[in-house]
Amino acid sequence: MTRSEEIRKHVLEQYITPAREKGLDWVTVRAGDVHRYFHWTGRMPSVCQALGSHKFERQAGVALVEKSGPPSGQSPTVKFTYRLLSGQGSDQDDAAVPSRAAEPSSRKNPPTLMDLFGIGKDAFRRAGGGEAFLKKERADWGPSPWERLEAEQEIARKKGRSH
Repeated sequence: MTRSEEIRKHVLEQYITPAREKGLDWVTVRAGDVHRYFHWTGRMPSVCQALGSHKFERQAGVALVEKSGPPSGQSPTVKFTYRLLSGQGSDQDDAAVPSRAAEPSSRKNPPTLMDLFGIGKDAFRRAGGGEAFLKKERADWGPSPWERLEAEQEIARKKGRSH
């Protein structure tokens, strides 16, 4: 069994299956916990690659919705958040795995950043688009600091002439 196969098998048995049994819709796996379980040294890239692979998504019947951590993406602090799909996994075809930004139908875990994607689109549409919304908001703020400065200087000049 390859290292990647060991990683996928462990995460499926220790994280995905128990989450399904509890009726959860989401599960988060921390790469450092998996690495520590195997008592490995310097194998973090293997762990992160295996957890972020489409092969794992198909095998486990999950969709990766968020990967958080440092830019390198290969650290013990990297967290992979998966949405559990209705099927039990076992190498489903690619068509069964939705896009990584798919929205959940119901949620028992805290929302992720991807859950907020597109949240303001209806509000912007009602306002005539994002640019129109921003223009209206800016107009409601009043004059810009430069316009205020010019107005104050004009008032000061007028006061100076009247005395």
